[in-house]
Amino acid sequence: MANGFGPGLAKASQLSGAVTTITSLLATDIVIGEDAQTKIDFETANEIHFDADNSERVKIDSTGLNIVSGSLETATIDYTDGDLSMTI
Repeated sequence: MANGFGPGLAKASQLSGAVTTITSLLATDIVIGEDAQTKIDFETANEIHFDADNSERVKIDSTGLNIVSGSLETATIDYTDGDLSMTI
């Protein structure tokens, strides 16, 4: 099993194109991305970090979605006074 993913599975160097046999990825410290500058990082337990241009931009944790740097843009926000409703 050295240099491989388990019995009957390809080595990392042999994976290319569409791989349809993988049904889950569960691991500590897994990173998905095109390079170290643009990635989805599971570096901290119970958190998902989204990085762009080599900086953490968004984090999802137990409190919800957090904008770490940058901003969240919306086209319009309408507020109807009196019924406490907001349409985004």
